[in-house]
Amino acid sequence: MEIKENFDSLSADVREFLNLKIEELKLSFVERLSLFFADALSWLAVIIFLLLSSLCFLAALVAMLSVYMGLLPSLLFVAFLLLAVAWLFHLLSGSIFINIMVARFYKMFFIDNAENNEKE
Repeated sequence: MEIKENFDSLSADVREFLNLKIEELKLSFVERLSLFFADALSWLAVIIFLLLSSLCFLAALVAMLSVYMGLLPSLLFVAFLLLAVAWLFHLLSGSIFINIMVARFYKMFFIDNAENNEKE
């Protein structure tokens, strides 16, 4: 009977170990998602402030150029400036967003796992 008790104890320990590993995985996933959304919200706030400041800068540029060139040519100049920036942004969008996001996801999901395995 001692073998059966040891086997029952072992199976209970295995179930408990598996449940703990599942909980660890869930907690790790929640932690990583919360870090991701915190990063996303902070970047969103930065982008909003950059857009507002660039809008104010463009309004000041139009006001300054309208004194020298007139209102319509200054508006056209600023529009072409925005088109050039948008075109440049479109050309660099792959290296700006994709590379940064891939590196961030890799760091979130794989670097911590390697460090945790080294500690154990």
